[in-house]
Amino acid sequence: MSAKKKNPVTLIVHSDGAPLIRTTRVSLWPCFASIVELPPPVREYQTNIVVLALWSAKQKPNVNVFLEETMKDLKDLMRHGTSIFIGDQEYNICLSTQFFLSDLPAKALFCHTINFNGYSACTCCCTKGVWSNIYKTVLYSYAGNDYTSRTHDGYLKAAQEAL
Repeated sequence: MSAKKKNPVTLIVHSDGAPLIRTTRVSLWPCFASIVELPPPVREYQTNIVVLALWSAKQKPNVNVFLEETMKDLKDLMRHGTSIFIGDQEYNICLSTQFFLSDLPAKALFCHTINFNGYSACTCCCTKGVWSNIYKTVLYSYAGNDYTSRTHDGYLKAAQEAL
């Protein structure tokens, strides 16, 4: 912390799901943030992890419902900043995010894509897999790869087609 006009705080957002209790089907989906400005060993201490949102239910979260208010609040803080007071000293906070971190199943859920073993599993390019009756799985041949980058409009179009 410093008395500078603007103090940057950068967040790494991360989320994953886990069973709440082994004997029930209820799972807990937390959305956490780590502060980049803290040194690597310290930023991972439990006392330094910021809880952004929690979802507890028998089914996986509807991501739009789960994170809607959280993302709205983060965008507002990024746009306008905030201030905190420690004693008589005011610190202006300028918030930003660096990246979102998750395992592949959670990434598929949060990006609204097919899981890592589906037909259009790559979130970076437009390559489509082909079903193999021999191996009973979706395969991606090097010769058939379509390295065209995915775009935001492409995601929206695919979501409309899925409805």
